[in-house]
Amino acid sequence: MGESIFHPSLQLIPFGADLGFSFFLNIFLFIPFGFLCPMISRSYARLSRTVLTGIGLSLIIELSQLFTLYRATDINDIIANGLGAILGCLCYRLLSGFFFQKKYLLSQSPDPLIHFPVILFFLAFFFTFVS
Repeated sequence: MGESIFHPSLQLIPFGADLGFSFFLNIFLFIPFGFLCPMISRSYARLSRTVLTGIGLSLIIELSQLFTLYRATDINDIIANGLGAILGCLCYRLLSGFFFQKKYLLSQSPDPLIHFPVILFFLAFFFTFVS
């Protein structure tokens, strides 16, 4: 078609542009991710692991936007998604204290869904190009 496959549109200065409604939407977008990771897999009960996974997923999404038309890669999106993962994980910790007993959260049985967040990485990267 005569189009280049690489279309970089980068914003690498944190909080350099106006933090509008989309910044807060990105936070709310990753709250379910931060909530579901520790809920699905006990290995993501640590806040740092959930947040790093959320930031990694956000980074994959933002880097894949370099290869799509009319999309911009923005550092503010990565920051907002990381904040959303933090809020989601903190909400899980707050609610799990009310609804779950600790013996179920910290049991020694093998975790069958330990690789679920990594699978989400690949699905996000794949569906960026399919959709």
